[in-house]
Amino acid sequence: MSVTINAIGMENFIPGNTLSSIGPWLVGQDTNYQNYTVIQNAINDAHAAGPTAAEPHCVYIKAGQYTENLTLYPDVYLIGIADSDVSLNTAPSVEIIGHHTFSSATDPLIKFQNLYMHQSGANHLFAVTQNTNNVVMEFTGCSVQQLNASNDLFNFSLSGSGVTINAVNTAFYSANHFFSYSGTPSTLAITAFGGSIQALTAQVTSGTALPYTITTTGTNVTMDINNTNGEIVSVVSTYGLIQTNYTNLTSAGGVTAIYTFCNCYTFTLGSGNYSTSSFQMNNCTIGSAGASVFSYPSGANIQLQDCVMIDSSGVSVRNKGSSTFSQGDVIKTTRFVTTSNATPTVLYSIPIPASMSAWVKVKVIGSNTGHTDTTGADISAIIQSTGAAMSVVSEWRNVGASSTGNVDIVTNFGASTLDVTVTGIAATNYVWNANVEFQKVSVST
Repeated sequence: MSVTINAIGMENFIPGNTLSSIGPWLVGQDTNYQNYTVIQNAINDAHAAGPTAAEPHCVYIKAGQYTENLTLYPDVYLIGIADSDVSLNTAPSVEIIGHHTFSSATDPLIKFQNLYMHQSGANHLFAVTQNTNNVVMEFTGCSVQQLNASNDLFNFSLSGSGVTINAVNTAFYSANHFFSYSGTPSTLAITAFGGSIQALTAQVTSGTALPYTITTTGTNVTMDINNTNGEIVSVVSTYGLIQTNYTNLTSAGGVTAIYTFCNCYTFTLGSGNYSTSSFQMNNCTIGSAGASVFSYPSGANIQLQDCVMIDSSGVSVRNKGSSTFSQGDVIKTTRFVTTSNATPTVLYSIPIPASMSAWVKVKVIGSNTGHTDTTGADISAIIQSTGAAMSVVSEWRNVGASSTGNVDIVTNFGASTLDVTVTGIAATNYVWNANVEFQKVSVST
């Protein structure tokens, strides 16, 4: 029996936006029209019918829960169909529980749509074996979850081949790594539009380095990346929430690693080697998570444009060594601190490396617990730092105080910072709030 399906949105999976290539591979758990009750049987028949990249075969799966470990084949697509009584606001109603394998001698393309795929057993969710040819996996409107903390969402065994993962409005979750690999891979390209990527275990490389790129648009990314082998080529994220701790971001083979973030919220860079890395951030909110927003050795290139820094953890934004740290317009950040004595306390440290000049503006207000004693200051200054010393070229300040508390800026050439300091009152709890703006007007190279 052949079944023709006119389903809204399915045309995206059919070449030329035509439904002419749909075959009789319909899977369901009810008694209405379907030819199969087992997904693997439909996949096998669709594969035996000889699909090609120009004429792929689509296996349509009706709503229900299917427990199957699937063997996947090139140019056989899996598409979930929601019954009419399933709300469009719910998760995909086609649930596939199991782990899945794939291997091919050709350049394979596999597509998944409207599927909830997950497993918690002692296996990788997707195990891909490929020799010389490249694999392309595309996900649309899916939820893909690896719930076992000892295995990975994707595992690739590659010999000179590469992998491309394209995702649209798809949520990836792994209780372990997002991906792992073995063999001699070439490249891995991850592209996501919308959706999310979350992995609970840091992405650590092993074996031969796999050069890969991560490009996201409007995607929430929560994934620690340790680039010890220097395989990351590029990370580009736009309009997304990025909660990522990048560590050891060096690049392999002398290729500069470039990490570009536009209109994003991003957390901190962890300690490590960024000696060949270039970071470009445009209109981002940059927040630290218990460590410096930027902490790296010499050689890194940090470029900020229209960014706001939030350092609520109480640790300064830093710039170390001879790294290039350039930014346009005004970089803004907010800092809070509490004092309980009359000892000067560093409220904020502004990075000003050697051979650099900057314009700085600081607004500080402080008050005791009952707000019976308040002080504040509005300070603007031009700072220059040569190879031998740091100095205040010009300074303008307005200070209003009803106490003996004090606000000051102090050059710290040894640490390559201009420190905003506050001095409270002995045996008195004082809360300080500072808004800091700074703009560098010359760049160290």
